[in-house]
Amino acid sequence: MHLLKPIDLDELQQAVEKARNRMDTNVYREQLDILMQSISRGKVRPEKICLATTAGMEFIALDDIVACKADGSYTCFMLQDESMLLVSKHLKEYEMLLSEHNFMRVHNSFLINLKKVKKYVKSNGGHHIMSNDMQVNISPRKRDDLIEAMKRL
Repeated sequence: MHLLKPIDLDELQQAVEKARNRMDTNVYREQLDILMQSISRGKVRPEKICLATTAGMEFIALDDIVACKADGSYTCFMLQDESMLLVSKHLKEYEMLLSEHNFMRVHNSFLINLKKVKKYVKSNGGHHIMSNDMQVNISPRKRDDLIEAMKRL
């Protein structure tokens, strides 16, 4: 779709909606491709996740994700190499997607990779030290579930 001057508000809204739909379709197509590759290799679980950032799409290995932090309607992925990716989706969406891959919501603002927990500290309500030395507080309501999940690893 092309926009001609003077810009008509309805045409602009249609163009933006069309671009959004295209971006979402491309993201889901890439995620489907990753899933199909995993299935064809005899693996039920995908090894990577496709994240749509402002710069494009990033394909991140699940093992490289240390934690995800809620930032309003965005989610910040904290990676093993200490880099971060900001994605414009709520943490809840990633909680549902990653819960089957040893990720757990331990606080209203944090989803952690249980494989990346280095240490559990009981004092001051409890917190984890992650493999990248990041400290993540634990909600008192989640503490018992978290301890049980860590025992099952």
